[in-house]
Amino acid sequence: MKKISIYILTIFFLFGANYTVSGQTASTTAGCAELKVDFTAPDATSYFWRFGDGAASVSTLQNPEHSYVQPGTYTAQLFDQE
Repeated sequence: MKKISIYILTIFFLFGANYTVSGQTASTTAGCAELKVDFTAPDATSYFWRFGDGAASVSTLQNPEHSYVQPGTYTAQLFDQE
């Protein structure tokens, strides 16, 4: 089995500037395919997660669950647009 690695990047948009915020977590950051990951984010007014494994691989939930089915290294991004 091939390993999957996930990196979490959070970007906060405020008045057109990008800010990194803290508090987001992933239940696991490495494992074998199919890897199920539970993501959590700090409180905000809106959320937009991009999981990094395809254009349609997004969520607007605060704490989404995502499965990575293909081996590889992915960057999960959280965009907070307060």
